[in-house]
Parts: sequence; C-alpha cells; structure tokens
Amino acid sequence: RTFYRYDPFGRIAAIIKPGDTQAAPTESYDYRLGMDISGGRTINSIETRQREAEGGGTVDSRMFFDGLGRKVMRRAEGEDPGQIVVTDTVVFNDRRTEWKTYLPYFENGTLDFANPTFQTPYQEKHYDAAGRFLKILQPNTGAGRAFSETSYGPLARLQKDEEQTRPASPHFGAGMRYTEDGLRNDKGAGRLRVVDEIVKVGPDGEPVAAPLAWTTNYRYDTLDNFTGYTDSKGNRKHFLYDAVSRRVYMNDPDRGHYWWAHDDAGNVSRTCDAKGQHLVYSYDGANRILAEWHLAAGQGGASPPAGAIWAGVAGLPAAGPEVAYHYDLAAGPLAREQFWRPLETAGIAKLVLGGLPVMAAADVNADGVVDQRDVDLRSAAAPVGPQITAANTLGRLAWVRDQSGGEHLSYDARGRAVWKVKRFEVPGAAGPLSFFVENAFDPMDRLTRHVYADGTFVAYQYNPRGLLESVASAIDGVDYNPAGQNLRIDLANGVRTRFGYDERLRMREIESVRLRDGTALQSRVFGYDDVSNITGITDARTLPHRGTILAEIAAPPGFTAADMEDTFAFQYDSLYRVTQARGPSHGTHGYRFDPIGNLTRQSYQGDPRFTPPDMGTLSYGENGYGPHVLTGLSSPGGASAFTYDANGNMTGGTKGAVMSWDPKDRMIGASEAGTAHRHIYDYASKRSIHHAAKTGVPDSSTFYIDDVSEFRDGRLVKYLYVGSEKVARSDFSGPSGQAIVPDLFYLHDHLGSTAAAMDRTGRVRQISSYAPYGYNRFQSSLPVAKSIDYGFSGKELHEGPDLAYFETRFLSSGLARFSQTDTLTLNPPEDWKLSPQKWHPYSYCWGNPVTMVDKDGREGEEFKLDWGSHTGAAGNMFGNIAENFSGASRIEPYAKDLSYLGWISNGKDVYDIGTEFSQSISSGTSKVVGVVAGKSAEFSLMIVCAPEAASAFEGGATFGLIAGPKGSLGVGLIYGGTVGAVCAVTASYAGRLTDQWVTNTIKPALNAAQAAAETKAAGWVGSLHQEIIQWMNSSGAGIPMNGM
Repeated sequence: RTFYRYDPFGRIAAIIKPGDTQAAPTESYDYRLGMDISGGRTINSIETRQREAEGGGTVDSRMFFDGLGRKVMRRAEGEDPGQIVVTDTVVFNDRRTEWKTYLPYFENGTLDFANPTFQTPYQEKHYDAAGRFLKILQPNTGAGRAFSETSYGPLARLQKDEEQTRPASPHFGAGMRYTEDGLRNDKGAGRLRVVDEIVKVGPDGEPVAAPLAWTTNYRYDTLDNFTGYTDSKGNRKHFLYDAVSRRVYMNDPDRGHYWWAHDDAGNVSRTCDAKGQHLVYSYDGANRILAEWHLAAGQGGASPPAGAIWAGVAGLPAAGPEVAYHYDLAAGPLAREQFWRPLETAGIAKLVLGGLPVMAAADVNADGVVDQRDVDLRSAAAPVGPQITAANTLGRLAWVRDQSGGEHLSYDARGRAVWKVKRFEVPGAAGPLSFFVENAFDPMDRLTRHVYADGTFVAYQYNPRGLLESVASAIDGVDYNPAGQNLRIDLANGVRTRFGYDERLRMREIESVRLRDGTALQSRVFGYDDVSNITGITDARTLPHRGTILAEIAAPPGFTAADMEDTFAFQYDSLYRVTQARGPSHGTHGYRFDPIGNLTRQSYQGDPRFTPPDMGTLSYGENGYGPHVLTGLSSPGGASAFTYDANGNMTGGTKGAVMSWDPKDRMIGASEAGTAHRHIYDYASKRSIHHAAKTGVPDSSTFYIDDVSEFRDGRLVKYLYVGSEKVARSDFSGPSGQAIVPDLFYLHDHLGSTAAAMDRTGRVRQISSYAPYGYNRFQSSLPVAKSIDYGFSGKELHEGPDLAYFETRFLSSGLARFSQTDTLTLNPPEDWKLSPQKWHPYSYCWGNPVTMVDKDGREGEEFKLDWGSHTGAAGNMFGNIAENFSGASRIEPYAKDLSYLGWISNGKDVYDIGTEFSQSISSGTSKVVGVVAGKSAEFSLMIVCAPEAASAFEGGATFGLIAGPKGSLGVGLIYGGTVGAVCAVTASYAGRLTDQWVTNTIKPALNAAQAAAETKAAGWVGSLHQEIIQWMNSSGAGIPMNGM
C-alpha cells in the first residue's frame, strides 16, 4: 500500500510507497510562506525531497513562487558539493504575464532564495492589449535576436516563424494563416476551419518569388466532432460518428474505408477494413481487453456498406484467438529449469581457453585453478532451479499468449514490472523456449540493475543531481550542463565524447576522441538557420585522423581519407522540406515536393562508388490509388511501377520486391532477388521473430527478447541502452551473476544513427555515413562487417528489400518513405490540423530527415540526446506495449536443447571435413547440440557430437572446443570471413587451444578440406534447418497456442 501524510492545512506532506518508511518517506514536501528576502520583499517556496535509496539520502529541490502563485525560480542540488542548479527563472511584466525566461545556470550556495544573476541568455515574449502573443524573441546567438510574430484579424491569425520574419531569408514573407468559424468547442477553443500554407515554392517544388497560398479546409458536425478535411489538391478524408460521438467510419483517400463497432460499454468490439478483414476484441467486466481475433477477408462476414454506421457481427469467432490476455492471477508456479539458463560451461571454457583471470564462480571444484575439470563438472550438473510465481498481479496483466508464444509478468509492491518470462512456441521442439529477465529500481523509479537472460547484469549509478553518472564496465562517467544536456561521456573503452551547445541550447558540436592516441573518431560542427533547421554539418577531423580510422577498418585500395569526409550543406523550401544535401564526398542530392508532401523528384550527382538510388521522377495516384500512394518512377536506371492492397500497403516494389501483410496491416513477408524475410509479432504488435533466407548462404533467424537483447543466429546478443541509444554490445555469455563485458562500443550522430563501432580498446571496427533518409553511402565501398546491425536512426536494416524496421512500420531509404500508411491516420492527433503536411501517411519526418527523427514510425520529432533521466526499464525493456496495459515487450528465446537447431553464428563459408562427417550427421548418429562463438568474429565453433553425449554439451560464446564425456567425439566447425576449417578432438583433451595451435593445425586442415567440402556442408546444414525453415516460411507463420 501507499500512504499519504498531510499538514494541518490539508497539503500533502509526504508519500510513503512500499519499501520506504514514515521516518524516511519516498517523497516529502515542506511549505514555506512569506519568507523575507532582500529589498523588503517576501517569497514562498515548496521544497521537494525524493528518496534515492531505501533509508538513504534524498535529491532536494525548492520551487519559489511570488504572492500571485506564479513560479519565479527553481533551485536544486548540483552534482558537486555546494553546487546549485538554477532553472525556471522568470521575470513578469507590469501586466503580470511572463516576459523573460532565462536559461539555467550553476552557482555556489544553498537552496535558499538568491536573486537571479540575469546573466544567461533569455527568451522574451511580447503581447497585444488582449494578452495574445505578438512576438517571441529567441536568445541572442551573436547574429542578432531572431523572433517569431503573430498578427490577428477577425477570426484569423497569421503566424510567421524566425526565418519568415528575417528579411534576408529565402523564406521571408511565408507563413501560416489559421481561420476559425467563431464557434467554441467543449474546451472553449475556436474550431479551426481553414489553414493557408503561405509558401514561396510552386506546385512543381521549384522556388518562386511571390508567395502562394495552399489551402486546407476542415469540417465538423453539429456536436463539434472533426469529420474530415479537404487538402490543397482537393483530396478529401471523411469521418463519421454515432450519437454519442464515437468514431464509427472513415473514408481515407489512401487506405480506403474503415469501420468501428462498439459494445455497450463503448469499447471497440470489431473493426473492418477496406480488404474485408475483421479484428474482433472481447473484454472483461472491468473493460480490459481479453482476446483478439485477426480474421482474413471472408472469415468475418461481408463488409458493411460505405458510409454506414455498423453494428458489427454478433458473437465471437469459434476459432481460438490470436491473442489472449490474463489478468489478476498468475499462471502458477513456473519451473526455473524451463528458462534459458546461463551458458556457464561456455563461460568457464572461455576463461580456460583465453587465459583470462580466474573467477571464483568458475572454479567449480574449488581447487584454485580453472581448467577442463571445471568445464566437465559444470557440463554434468543438472540444470535444476527453484519454481517461481509472479507476484502483485492483482489488477494488472499477468500473462498473455500471442502469435509468437507468450509472456509472463511479475511486479513489485509498487506495480513496477520487475521480471518477465517470454516463451516461444516452436513446432517440433520438446517444449517452449523460455527466457527470464529481471529489473531493479530505486525509490525514484530509476533503473538500477538489469539482469539479462544469461544471468549477467548491468548496473546504473546516479549522481547527487539524480542524473545518470556511470554504467559498470561500459560508461565511466557523464557530465551535464545546467539544462541537463550531456556535456561529456567517457566510454569504458577509452573514448571520450564532448558536446557543445549554443545560446538556444542547440547542439553545436560533437567530438569523440580516443584518449590513448588523441585520434578524433568523429567531430561534427553544426550550423542552423533561425528556425533551427540544420543548414550545415562540418566534419572537423583531420586527414591523418581519418587515415588512422581507414587503416583500422582495412579500407580497400583507392578509398582515401578524403572519401570519409562527412561534411554536408542543406537547403530547404518554405515548408522546411529538404531540397538539397551537398557535400565534398557525398555529392549532391536533390529533392522536390508537391503541395501535399509527395516527393516528386529525387536526383543524385557524385562519386559512383557512393551513389544512392536515383529515383528520378516519381508519380502518384495512378490506376485508382490514393493521392499519396507512390505508383511509379522514371529514373536513369529505367521505369518502375508499384502495387498496393486496398489498405494502402505496398505489395510490389523495385527490383521485383514483394511484400505481404496480416489483418493488422503488419508486414509479415518481404522478398527480393533471392532474399526472403518473414516476421512474427507479439501482442503489442512489435516484431518478435525475424527469419531471413538468401540463396547460397545459411538462413538467419533473430528472436527479439526485448529492446536490449536478442538471440541472433545462435548467439545471445546483449545491448546496453542509455536513453534511446545503444551504447555497447556484448556477445559473451559469461557466468551468471557477473557484470557484462561489452565487445563493441558505438558512437552516434546527431540523429542517433550509429556512426562507428569500436572494440574494447577503442579500435574502430566499422563506420557508417548516411545520406538523408538513411542511405549508407559506405555500404558497397567498404568491407562488410557485422559490428553495426542498427544503423540510421538506430534502426535495423535488412539485406535485400530496402526496409528498415521502425517499430510500427518499415522505411525504405531509397524511396524516402514508409511502405505503409501511418497507424495514426485512424486516430489523428489534434495538432496535425495546424500543419497539413502531417496528413501525408507515408512521409518520413514530413520531408525533413536532417533535423528530425521518427522513433517509432508514427510521428517525427526533433532528436534530443537524453542520457540523464534513465527511468526506463533497460532501454524500454518492459515498455512500448498496447494501450490497454502496463506491462511487457519481448524476450528472446534460446533453446535449452539445441539439438534441433542448426544455427551457425554469422556463418558465410561453411566446410565439411569429408564423407564420414557428412554421413554421420545425415544418418542421425551425430547431431548439432550447440554453437560456440569465438572471441572475435574470425573464429567460432559449432559443437557436433553423438546423441548420447548431447546432454554434456552447452553451446555458448567461447573460444575453443568444449569436450564431452570421456570417449565421445566433439567436432568443431570453424569458420571465418573467407576461411574455415573442421577439426576433431577427443574428450580427454584438456589443454588450451592457443592461437598458435589454430594457426599451425586448424588452418592448414581447412585449406586441404575446403575445395571438396563446400557443397556437402550446404546440404547437411540445410537438412538440419529444414523443420524450422518450413515453419518460418509458411503462410502467416503463426504458432499454435498450447504448452503455455
């Protein structure tokens, strides 16, 4: 229970949440009135104290108010002793309205009131006689004070931003005119009826001298419900409501008809789309969703008439639901041995084989030495663990079954999800694949510890200001400016990143330097226009520093340090859509847009080694498709046509790409030129499984445990998140209870895109450089590496079809647009009315991918680097769920019994030792029981043994071969970028596999076996994968809901 304590005036004095006490409450408040300050004045304050740790200290701050109850200043503890952070400093004018707002600053002192210094930059606001904004002046950046202004007329206002009021700007004279109808809605605001986009760009996207007006009209019914719009090209969107103002019908120009039916409690009970697909929902007495059915066309009955209010279809489908939710009661005791346990055998073996320092947990026989005997003992130990039952589930989601398997959740007394189990039902497996992850929080609800599925963990430390200070083994320190923005980040691999900001708190520079030799790994300096669009990015690295990086990534001959230059200059049209991006090594990218946001022309001129797709002229709305639907292009490479289904999902693209979709408009398949991808989603519509098949190489599968870990091609890959960025990655599954040791560290640009991957010493392993919309210009000119799986905007790009996964939909960087309509078109945000460009359902960041990012495929926003407030669960471990609950996301499975999995980690060149090896596998006398990833990407093993020895093997991230019981035969499959080998050792071998042994013994064996073995390996690997591949490639790729 949570307790509240009040003072004699009925004001809350303390909050005591579970785990804290009356003597040391979670939060406490102290009210002070009429305190004397200088000049005969008085002031009031509220002091807030937030508990940092149970029974520990607090983070204190004090907010000051004047006699009218207006906030005038906030003073809070700083990071250093005696340091105070002063924020929210406001000066009011004689009419008692806010006049000047000052930027934060540091000073030495206490929380007691002190007169503001008034020395920091400030924003200034001016009003008319009616108290309406007339002008807002921005802080002076040295080139004068930019300002925006608003002028008023009868039922109308004209707004001009900081560029549109600057006489020297190419956008001077442009603006936005908003006209209301004089009626007030239920909130007292006027109803917006007309928006005029006043621009200096013609319908063909070319600049014009005299401003033009592009007009969008909005409509409402007599109950003030928004019923649709007509855009500047005459396209109409329509909504219909029932008598209680529930939306029941939509006719969208791009995705067609859509109907909603409701139950008696007002819940959406059924929907029908333009394809005749039905989504059916059931609820409990508390209006919590219980089940979902996803019915293909024809399974849910006929489509309603266009424009009709639809009552739905009586009853629920007879077949079992695709998703079932369970609340209040846990599923019962869950056996820990069903969870994927840490690969402790592999972890111990890595210590042995790599000659690493001894850990007590690895010395199983307690003889003071970690050797083969410890490996054997751990291998023979039965993986028995206690049963656990989810706690505090009353009133919360307890477990759920979905198309990828299921999920179980447990909460602490405060209702925070502290552990979860993700289960994957895989046909042919002995049981569900299960994973257990865990989180711990402090009284301020900040994440303090995350435990991965292998038992390793990451711990977060915070400074006295309450901001993130360090992360064990990954981040040594973080410094902040008074506004809480990052100033310095020290990675554990010896790379320091500095950030600089201007007087408007816009990022001015990013510089990442390797401290051991002073090499600048990235150095970007940003320029802005007055409305804060990025006008230039200057690469400030010297040629010698770029040359050092090229040598480390083994750049091919002809690729020079000058080619690495990442300098860009940008131009925009009046709606701030990027029209040109130009750089010395990037070439010139040209873009033109029509009045409703369609990209009508895309061109490229520059070095052919870095050439992105040149789309040429793009056409829309042909063959009966909607006005924003890309239907064709005419480029220097030829013409292409695109096809779509009735919901506006792309079904056919360039290079013969074919896409397929499920009834919830989620892409479940995409194929192109010998490459095929399949996707399965969880109950929150986040992708849970991805399978890729490509001709001539082993298939690849990824199980997404959550945002911070995944089971990728036989290895548990663990990421370390801070804020929204992946900072580090670990591929090593060490002994349970140990902190993770990252293998890779990442640097990011201003959009959160991964710019470089480094190893533990700071050596650069891979670099990326992005054009607008995410094309990586190095993808075909530098060696292919697997160090960066998440690139532009931190999203995963798949080989083959040009598609990057953005949580709710896929982005095509080549086409500069999403492959399907925005899910928000079904329930558009109110602020879309203010900017008609936002009605474009396929647009990425409304044509401005340089200044803005789209974090989840729904809506663009300005990117902000925020590493300070780390309250999310391990990078949103338990976040991003359906609107109906607070619960979980995903966990990745690892098979306890790997005998049916034929995974080969990142394997490209796989070779066989000869006929006997092939026959033993195909006849069933040997089988794959595990995968062993190497200490580097160039050396890994796959363990193959006789069935009777299978239980003694565990695959995992290690260097070398783990031997089984005496007399059994372990066969290691060694592969690399262009080399691989097969070797056999007996179980009695207890020595260390040294680099010299690999060089003198294994590699010569490879060279002798390579020519004869290539085709045989493809055969037996394919056989081992057959069952899972068939399942993943099957239509729908659903999983039976049993075994939960």
